[in-house]
Amino acid sequence: MVRPVRSIIQGVALAALVQRVEGTYRSFAATSWIMTATTFLAILVIWHEYLVQVMGYVWTPTLIDSIVPFAFVGGEVFMTHFVANDLRNWLLASGATFLVAVAAWVVGWRQARLGRGENRAVFRSFPKAHRLRGILPGALGLLGIAGWARYDALGFSRSQVIAAIGMLSLLAVYVAISIPYWSHVAAHAPRH
Repeated sequence: MVRPVRSIIQGVALAALVQRVEGTYRSFAATSWIMTATTFLAILVIWHEYLVQVMGYVWTPTLIDSIVPFAFVGGEVFMTHFVANDLRNWLLASGATFLVAVAAWVVGWRQARLGRGENRAVFRSFPKAHRLRGILPGALGLLGIAGWARYDALGFSRSQVIAAIGMLSLLAVYVAISIPYWSHVAAHAPRH
C-alpha cells in the first residue's frame, strides 16, 4: 500500500511542476529551465530512492514513515512554485527538500536496522554506502540553504545560471554515486 500512495504523492508534485511550467514558460530564462530540469530530476530521484528502500528492506511502517512522503511533496511543490524566476527561494525550497531526504534516510536506516534479519545481508555487504546515503542529500540541503542565506554575498543575483547549474550538477553527481548503491540493494534485497 505504501508504493501506490507514494506514487500518487509524487504524481501531485509532477503535476504541480507541469502546471507551473505550462503557465509561466513564456517568461522563462535559461535559469528557470535549469531549475525546472533540476526539480524534475529531484522528483524522479526522490521517488526512486524511496522505491529502492521500500523494495529493498523489510520493516513495519510507523506514523513517521507515513509523514515522510508528505514532507517530500511539500518541499517539491515549493521547488515547483519557485522555478518561475525566483532562484533565491528555489534554493531554500531545494535545500529544505534535501534535508527532508536526510530525515527520511535516518528513518529508513533505523527501521531497516531494527527490522528483520533479512535486512542484515544488505547492511553487511555494503556498510559505508548506507552512511553516504545521509551525507550526500545533507550536503545538497546545506548548500541550497547556504545559497539562499548568502545569495547576494555569493553574487547569485548576477550569476543565477551558474547557481542553478551548480545545483543541477550536484544532483547529477548524487545520481551517479547512487546508481551502484541502488543496484547493490536490488541484488541483495530480501525477497518478499
